[in-house]
Amino acid sequence: MKFKFVLVIASVLFIAAACNRNSATNQNTQNPPPPPAASNSGQSNSGQASDILSGEVKILMTQNGLNPAKIKVKTGTKVTFINNDTKSHWPASNPHPTHTDLPGFDPKAAIAPGQSWSYTFTAVGIWKFHDHLEPTHGGTVTVIE
Repeated sequence: MKFKFVLVIASVLFIAAACNRNSATNQNTQNPPPPPAASNSGQSNSGQASDILSGEVKILMTQNGLNPAKIKVKTGTKVTFINNDTKSHWPASNPHPTHTDLPGFDPKAAIAPGQSWSYTFTAVGIWKFHDHLEPTHGGTVTVIE
């Protein structure tokens, strides 16, 4: 029974996301301006997982995916996901749609345009994540001690 309920909810969300994407495509033929570059407290942020970031790290959620998509941080680092798009996004740990690899890494709701959500990584590991509303957009947070 629970599985059927989850399957129905996942199907509804998938259909809603597809309708929203098609509606936005039909209504707006111009691309929005590119997002500003992410700033990570003065740390180098080339998008390479080999750069260890510190302070408050920011990841932009855009129509083209997550920027940066791969980061490396120390335990205790706060990562803020900023919605820099005209539609909602929902960052969460893999796998889609259950988000069980790192259960706390899930805001449990979509982040509206212009809004943000933060998560402090305390567990060492390689944590893959995705946009629940656009599952092909994803990334990796590598957490070291």
